[in-house]
Formats: sequence, structure tokens, C-alpha cells
Amino acid sequence: MTEYIEMPSPGQRQEGDRGYIAMFNGRRTEVYAKTLLDAHVKAGDRMKVPAKQRYKMITMLAEDSNGKPVVHTAVN
Repeated sequence: MTEYIEMPSPGQRQEGDRGYIAMFNGRRTEVYAKTLLDAHVKAGDRMKVPAKQRYKMITMLAEDSNGKPVVHTAVN
């Protein structure tokens, strides 16, 4: 079961920000940030992930800076 952490409101998005999804230990949250590292840090703070455990987090790009969804596909 996935626990959803507060979703970002459209007002939190600033010019040039991209949407990211972060997951850790069955929890999921969405954040807006300019870089993947910034998103990883914001999501870790929001989900209260200890610094020693942040390497276990998964953070991925969900939408580009224009707000269009980004689709990830697996390649063999």
C-alpha cells in the first residue's frame, strides 16, 4: 500500500521548475524543483527521511519545465 504525502499546489511551481516524483519505503510525494538533486532534497525533507537513509529514495522526472508529462520506458 502506498501512502501519499501532500501534493504540491500549482502556486508552488516557479518559472523553469520541473515536476518530480519521489518514493521511499512505500511512501510517495510530488515536488517541483529546478534540478533532480533539489527535488531529492525537498522530497526527503517533506517525507522526513533521515539523511542516512536518503540513498534508498527514488526520485524521477515526471513533467518537464513546460508542464508536459514525461514518460519513462524500459529498454532491453
